[in-house]
Amino acid sequence: MSVSAAAPLTLPQRMVSLFTLAGRGNPAAVSALELRQQQAEDAAYAAKLPGQEALQAMLSARSFPSLTSQLHLLLRRGVVKYLRCFWPLRVVDTLLLLTAAFIIGTIHGTSWGLSSVPSNAVMAMTCLGVLSTVTHLRTFSSQRLLLQREVASGVGMPAQFLAANIIDLVWVFTAPALYLAPYYNLTLP
Repeated sequence: MSVSAAAPLTLPQRMVSLFTLAGRGNPAAVSALELRQQQAEDAAYAAKLPGQEALQAMLSARSFPSLTSQLHLLLRRGVVKYLRCFWPLRVVDTLLLLTAAFIIGTIHGTSWGLSSVPSNAVMAMTCLGVLSTVTHLRTFSSQRLLLQREVASGVGMPAQFLAANIIDLVWVFTAPALYLAPYYNLTLP
């Protein structure tokens, strides 16, 4: 099996072609002549690639979209991702908030003395804060590799940051309302 020079092969394809030259996939069966031919083709392929300076010049000459157009695109994509992952993540988060509000509200009850107001408020707000923190840690930590790749390809980091935070604002305003509605219902006399 010979490799045509018209279509350059990728490195895995070249390795497979080396190992399958003998027909049975045995690397030891590849003759020295075939190995030299493959090395010559690899050297010719590498010579066609641009040098480091040429790559730097090509990359510096690229133009990137503006912050607003990137932000618009990332917001649209963020809304789609938010709606697609609504069931497993947001529903579980909502159930956790409602369960915590029910438990804390039941513990506090309706008969508060004036001296227990600060401790009860601290307990309720600490529970809400911990649940919100755990939820919002997912904003950037679950997509780190994707963010790194997109920034390396030219998407601006400010656009990524703003889009993720704007999409998360929905939950920032919804989570306390979901928590405090049953809590206040259980604790108000």
